[in-house]
Amino acid sequence: MKPFLLPSILRYGLYAEQISGTSFTAPRKSNQRSWLYRIKPSVTHEPFKPRVPSHEKLVSEFNQTNSFANPTQLYWKPVEIPDSPTDFIDGLFTMCGAGSSFLRHGYDIHMYTANKSMENSAFCKG
Repeated sequence: MKPFLLPSILRYGLYAEQISGTSFTAPRKSNQRSWLYRIKPSVTHEPFKPRVPSHEKLVSEFNQTNSFANPTQLYWKPVEIPDSPTDFIDGLFTMCGAGSSFLRHGYDIHMYTANKSMENSAFCKG
């Protein structure tokens, strides 16, 4: 059986969405997937608007250096490959995180872009 190839441009302006019926830890051969073709994407919603006035008895900020969290759906475009030679370490950057690295409580999410081998260098997060 040949794998189904999704066309890059769908007829009638439809959006293709794939739904998985198995957990991500299942072996590939036992994955169950379905393709849906929708008029609008399932995640379409309006941008977030803060409630005015804000609720004074609820606290959502527990870190004074934390910035505003936006619940609006975001889309990250692919990272551009740099023109100058860039290895893994120089191409590493933080997307988001929570907590404090000094307290060793929380998490960080990083991405990278690289176009050069890491010759005579190593990476260690301590």
